[in-house]
Parts: sequence; structure tokens; C-alpha cells
Amino acid sequence: VRVLFVLASTLKLFLVPDGEAVHCFYFARVVEGTEDICADTVVAAIEAGYRHLDCACDYGNEKEVGEGIRRAIEKGIVTREELWVTSKLWNTFHAEEHVRPACQKTLDDLGLDYVDL
Repeated sequence: VRVLFVLASTLKLFLVPDGEAVHCFYFARVVEGTEDICADTVVAAIEAGYRHLDCACDYGNEKEVGEGIRRAIEKGIVTREELWVTSKLWNTFHAEEHVRPACQKTLDDLGLDYVDL
């Protein structure tokens, strides 16, 4: 299992309870002018076999992650159904009136119809 955590900038290997290795790749928030690098990194990770992308609106890069997903799907590397995309409802959006708009923004930014978790 390979997991792409879209946050910091290192490569780590974790062992899950059944002993299987989980490869986790982290990279930093998008800095102005590096949007293509973020999207390119997502495509490269998917090409390398990563299928779980762990996102959050607060990371500030869901649009770029979505662009990478779109490119990977367009290239025929993967289908949407083969990916597991996670996002998070940030603490400041837990009030009932903020939940739906925040979730819709994540979907819009990622360019997806749904997230898996």
C-alpha cells in the first residue's frame, strides 16, 4: 500500500499491523509559482504506484492535487475508482452551517465528485 500525504517533504516507510509496508510521501504546501511542481509530483506518485492521496483544505494544495489526479486519469495511468482520496473537514468548519460548503469546496478544488474518506 502506498499513501501520498500531501503535506511535508520527506519519504517515510511505515509498517501497518499486518506487517505490510506503507510508503508515505509528504510534500509542502504550494508556494506561489510551484503549482505545476505539485501537480507533477502527484502524477509521478500515481505512476509509481501510490493510490491513497491524503489531503486537507488547510494544506493549501487541493487544487494542485486535483490537477495531478486529472492528468493521471487523462494519461490512462489510473481510473478514479482505483484511487482512495481522503480529505479533512478542518476544525474551523465544524459548525453545521459550514460543513456542506466546506466539503463542496474540497470537491471543487480536487475536481472530484466524491472523496473516499
